Amino acid sequence: MSAKESEDKRAALNSKMAAATAPPPPPTAAGRPPTSQLFSRGNLVSSRTGGDKTALARPSTAVRAVGYAANTSGSAGQRFDQFFLEKVKQQTLSSANAAVDAAKEVNPQIKYKNMETKIVKLLESSIVLAARCSSSRTNGSMNAEVKSQLADALNKAKDASSLDRILHHEQDKQGENVFHNFDLTYAVFFNLAEQYEHNDMHIEALNTYNIMTKNKMFPHVNQLKLNMGNIYLKMGMHKKAVKMYRMALDSVPNTLKQLRLKITENIGVLFVRMGQYADAASSFEFIMSERADIRSGIHLLLCYYSMGDVDKIKSTFRRLCDVQPVETERDLETENNIIRLQHQAEQAGKAGADHAQTGETHAAEVAIIDGDGNSSFVQVNEPNSSSANAKNRYVLQALKTDELAVYTKQRRNTEKRSITMIVDLISPLIEENYNDGYNWCIEVIRTSNLSWLANELELNKALVYLRQNDVNQAIETLQMYDRKSESSMTASALINLSFIYINVAEETFQLET
Repeated sequence: MSAKESEDKRAALNSKMAAATAPPPPPTAAGRPPTSQLFSRGNLVSSRTGGDKTALARPSTAVRAVGYAANTSGSAGQRFDQFFLEKVKQQTLSSANAAVDAAKEVNPQIKYKNMETKIVKLLESSIVLAARCSSSRTNGSMNAEVKSQLADALNKAKDASSLDRILHHEQDKQGENVFHNFDLTYAVFFNLAEQYEHNDMHIEALNTYNIMTKNKMFPHVNQLKLNMGNIYLKMGMHKKAVKMYRMALDSVPNTLKQLRLKITENIGVLFVRMGQYADAASSFEFIMSERADIRSGIHLLLCYYSMGDVDKIKSTFRRLCDVQPVETERDLETENNIIRLQHQAEQAGKAGADHAQTGETHAAEVAIIDGDGNSSFVQVNEPNSSSANAKNRYVLQALKTDELAVYTKQRRNTEKRSITMIVDLISPLIEENYNDGYNWCIEVIRTSNLSWLANELELNKALVYLRQNDVNQAIETLQMYDRKSESSMTASALINLSFIYINVAEETFQLET
């Protein structure tokens, strides 16, 4: 080794010994090492290395982002959210509600029962809305409000139908052990068809009825063809209406006699509108043989009048007059008398019991004549019955104006007007002249169940004579009512007779002047 190399080694060793023995730099005011020494690249160690000095160090920033953890693993890496507690509450409530719903849906029968309850509510609301508009539809006054209510009823019927379809679909998934409520389904379909008809959607109503008639699970489904016939009648398709009525008639059992006769009457009326009077007469003949009534008798008589058959007109008129009315004023008056007597007996019994307890009386003066012919007045105490009589009058007035009495009077007035028109119609045809035919009708009516109408027809005959300018015959007819027992008819006859005399006097005076 040369002298120069040994000197270089000795100088390097001396410099190292001087650096090791040199004092450290002075600390800062906070008592920490200088920043240059703390953040030198040799002293920085990443947190991911776990303090391993041999691992490769990475630079880091001096400030971290607010609201974030240093790493993304574990709970420390969870993102800060100021609405965290509210979200937790909402999740808890939703999970609780889901648990309750799941508990309810565990049993499918409960689920089906709830769906049926919803269907029933929709069905009831639809029917109620349609019922509110029934009077307006009958009168023919369809304003905007009524149409809106009918549309709402139709929408609810559609909702009930769709929900019922979903219910059946869910029940079919469970298998054959699930019971289908076909009565509810029938009610839903029938209400839907009715609402279509109320909204003048006739094609949709017919399609709904067709669906029902093809389902054999519905009882007496063929009788729905009667409703289909009514729809075809509204549409003016008379032949299809007759076809539907006949199909409905074939499906009605013999036990429902009233319904069968009503359908037969509808068929006869349609034949009249179509001009087929022979077929219509056969329908009304069947009704008169099974259950005779005045309405069917008038229809049958009009059919024979259109055909010009005089003999059948006379026989039908006799059968018409022999029809027993459903209710007469005499029967209603008898019923009122019975109720009045019962009410008076009850009032008398109550009044007697009250007077016996309270001793309430009123004084009345009675004349007493002695043996010498002198008279004197004595007050006699009698029970007070004026209040009971007033109550009886109110009861009788209520009975005369109740719905049954009003219906009976309207029905009787309608029958009277119809028979009077029939007599005026057939009188020129059944005899050589009008008067002979009119007299024949009166004689037939006088010996029949419609004898109460004979006197009114005779009064009407006087008016017929006046229309024919036969004043003497009219006066002679009206003078016969002076001996009649019916005060109302006598009053009408005398009033007409007075006007005739006044007119005759005026004409006589004009002729004299």
